[in-house]
Amino acid sequence: MTKTSNLHDPKFWATADALKKVGDLKLCLANSSADACEGPIINAHTIPRSQLQRIAINSHVYAFKGNLPTLAKNEGKLEIGKFGTSQFSVLKCFCAKHDREIFLCVENAALEGTDVQVATLNYRGVASEVYRKMRSLATFEHASMIDERVVENAFKQEIVDAFLHGSKLGLLDIGRTFSDCERSIFSVSHDDVSSLIIQFQRPPGVMSVGGFGPEYDFNGRMVQVLGIDETKYQHATISLLANDEGAFFVLAWLKKETAALRLAQSLILQDPKRYTTLILQLVFEYIENTCMNIPWWDGLKEVERNVLTRRMQDAVSTSNRSNSLTYGGMTFDDWGYKSHKFSNI
Repeated sequence: MTKTSNLHDPKFWATADALKKVGDLKLCLANSSADACEGPIINAHTIPRSQLQRIAINSHVYAFKGNLPTLAKNEGKLEIGKFGTSQFSVLKCFCAKHDREIFLCVENAALEGTDVQVATLNYRGVASEVYRKMRSLATFEHASMIDERVVENAFKQEIVDAFLHGSKLGLLDIGRTFSDCERSIFSVSHDDVSSLIIQFQRPPGVMSVGGFGPEYDFNGRMVQVLGIDETKYQHATISLLANDEGAFFVLAWLKKETAALRLAQSLILQDPKRYTTLILQLVFEYIENTCMNIPWWDGLKEVERNVLTRRMQDAVSTSNRSNSLTYGGMTFDDWGYKSHKFSNI
């Protein structure tokens, strides 16, 4: 079956719709807290809409499209599309009460990097990855039972099998981290979450929120070995947002873990004029939940857009290289480094 015939096959579109419904999970990840859920499961923004509006043009941003029809059309490759600020970065993983109460300190107050704000941003990043992994696992488990001819242009069976195995391990592992983050967010003290915060002078052209397992630092040195079934991996979260001063970057992790600390230390040892580019390499390499200001992206050279697109493709395929974060000789932007601080290390 060719790509063209596949896209004109009614069964293909039925499959795409079925997979979308399978992946449309609704649950509140905070339902184990002391307070019971109230209200419906809502469309919770992992990047707040108020933040998205800071870089949006006519309430739209650019982001990568990776649904089944797009992957089938492009033979597994991502493409850029416009998303409304009410649509992008929406997950159905909190009830109305918990979304409102838990994230009040980062949505209704200036971002300053207090301990409670960092713990909350870290919790949101880990929660988003837990939910995405749960949704992906449900989708791919369903895909593995579908006639392979229907999805052959989007997923090869060996990719589905490998992804299923990795997703199950990853979900189990990040679930442990999420439990630790949950204890932190609902405790009186929030000093068990460490962070590196960098303040820039100008607003960002990109926003990103999510979690990942650091493997290499900005010098190409390994900080932990991934891919071993019995190993508990260390996680970190990224919050690339904005405050009234300019771009605001937070790399956060559980205080007891060292992989992200080594990553953060290697970043600060780089030339400050490269901080923006290195952070962009980091978010495009690891975080699917990344969006761009439309003029910023269109203003890049074609070779620069291609490099960042390849990095996002790697984020989807979870394939990383030892030199993935080292400066590659191409400077994408400079938001003007202002200051940085480490907390609770």
